[in-house]
Amino acid sequence: NRGLEPVTSPFVVRLRAQGEVVAEQRIDRTLAVAEGAELVFDVREHPAGSQEWIVTVDEDNTIAESNKDNNLQRVPLRPEAPVVTGYTANEATGEIVVEWLPVLRARQYRVYRKSPVSSSFELWTVTTETEVRDARVAEAEQMVYRVTAVDTAGRESEPSSSVVVTSPPAAPTCTGDCDGNDAVTIDELLLGVNIALELRMLRDCSVFDATGDRAVTVDEILLAVSNALNGCP
Repeated sequence: NRGLEPVTSPFVVRLRAQGEVVAEQRIDRTLAVAEGAELVFDVREHPAGSQEWIVTVDEDNTIAESNKDNNLQRVPLRPEAPVVTGYTANEATGEIVVEWLPVLRARQYRVYRKSPVSSSFELWTVTTETEVRDARVAEAEQMVYRVTAVDTAGRESEPSSSVVVTSPPAAPTCTGDCDGNDAVTIDELLLGVNIALELRMLRDCSVFDATGDRAVTVDEILLAVSNALNGCP
């Protein structure tokens, strides 16, 4: 009550979304000058499709001092917190994969991470997808992740529940063994040559990249030839 007199008349507080009244509460008690009333609206069954709730106080003008705008307040909606649905350590690629459900009105997602001994999270990456792949974690190292949703107005949700994932140990690889059968064939050697010549993509057989520099060199081709002749180590 910001008026000069106590409010003794009952009045109604309404909550709207997209122009529709989704909840209302009646205040019947007297409000002294400078006294407020705390109201709790349960709107879980009425998700707003718009970006905000609109609250009007005494819209029916039962109180003489209600202002012409009916004390209208706009309450911006933050997106809901994402729900993480899966997190795995992919032994084949050495990556950590974190997945979550899409969030209504989310424009992008911010992924935070930290080590278990760190006291605070740091922003790691921003994505419009509902999964991330982290290949920059040392083998057998633990990492903690959490995700937030951000809407078109830049409002950020509360974070998801944190998940702790241990990266997989480095898997032994045989350079040139594209199909993982512990043998290097002529066809695989030809594929490696084409990757080195940039006629094929590295993703077609990433095990040719023995040094992890995202390229296939002559030395790596020779190593694959040795594995073809002598067998995988």
